[in-house]
Amino acid sequence: AIKSFDRLSIEKEDFSKLKAILENFDFKSDEQELVGNIYEKIGAIQSPEIFLFLEKAYKKETTTTQIQFAILRASTYQKSKEAYKKIGELLDYDLPISDNQYEISSLFNLFINDLENAHILYPQVLEYYSIKEYHEPVVSFVKTLMESEKVHAKKIKSYKKMLITNAKLEYKRLVSWNSKQATSVSVSLSLCLSVSLSLPLSVSPCLPMCVWYVYVCLSVCLAIVTGK
Repeated sequence: AIKSFDRLSIEKEDFSKLKAILENFDFKSDEQELVGNIYEKIGAIQSPEIFLFLEKAYKKETTTTQIQFAILRASTYQKSKEAYKKIGELLDYDLPISDNQYEISSLFNLFINDLENAHILYPQVLEYYSIKEYHEPVVSFVKTLMESEKVHAKKIKSYKKMLITNAKLEYKRLVSWNSKQATSVSVSLSLCLSVSLSLPLSVSPCLPMCVWYVYVCLSVCLAIVTGK
């Protein structure tokens, strides 16, 4: 029955049963994905008590990084500003770091898909920008927020120096990447800025990561300078 859980339809009345399973069942180490799925099912239940349960589970010393990400994803399913306020608190309490970049990027994709509520995380989310694993997801999220006009660039002027410094570092990686390519195209910082002004974000994943990162970062910096 446990293994077929992901095919079950969960209702509000099932919360107490799911809670009991998580608290009393002895899951094996290779069943962490299942545990995460249960938390995500719980997150989809619309009830005030869900917040307290997820927060308590997130802060447990025995909770793994994989489960923390599952709990954060579960919280987004509440689709409310209150939920994102709680997400911000959890990130502030213990920011999960993973070798699997997909775990971080997929979480931020959930934020991007719910800008109406996720904008609550701005500008706090830039506090995690200095952590390498969060570079691209944070900048992409902030740029998307700015393009949606749900936030104002002036709120992150204090982060401008940090953003520009990291953009320069990524530009150096871009130059290194370009020098290794069998092409006569000369890539310059001015070109990167031109790209940031002309290309839509939707095409940026087609670019090499270092090009994409400079593009997005410079776009954010430009928004800060112009106040747009």
